Amino acid sequence: MDEKIRLREIDKLYLAAVHGRMEPESGTLVGFLFKDAKNNRVYVRKKPEPGARRAETRYRTLAYKDGFSLLECELLTGRTHQIRAQLAGAGHPLVGDGKYGTDRMARELGIPGQALCSYKLRFSFKTDAGALRYLDGREFMSASPEFVEKLFRK
Repeated sequence: MDEKIRLREIDKLYLAAVHGRMEPESGTLVGFLFKDAKNNRVYVRKKPEPGARRAETRYRTLAYKDGFSLLECELLTGRTHQIRAQLAGAGHPLVGDGKYGTDRMARELGIPGQALCSYKLRFSFKTDAGALRYLDGREFMSASPEFVEKLFRK
């Protein structure tokens, strides 16, 4: 399974609720993430610099309501805090993310943490899958997270 993940033959998609309306409604966020280990924080840079690693996150807007956008995000690279940092860097921090945005409004809405959840796995093997062959072409999706119900279906 680790090999399939490394070969990018398993797609992992996330739901994220962010502040504001994403413009454009879909696209790819590209930047360079610099990790400040001392403060356990990641900073987004527009250009490469020593210690920064390229990061790409594809997103599309699924819904917009009352000042919040519901996004489906796909990591094209896998970096620490990538979704959180890139969305905040684009001016749309996650609802409930006190590190890269604010969690005050989330607490008022009864959302206990960051509005980010892995919700879908897709298996699309391009190389021999051996014992995992039965998963090829399958997709698994979790139930809708609580933050989606509270923000977009009330």
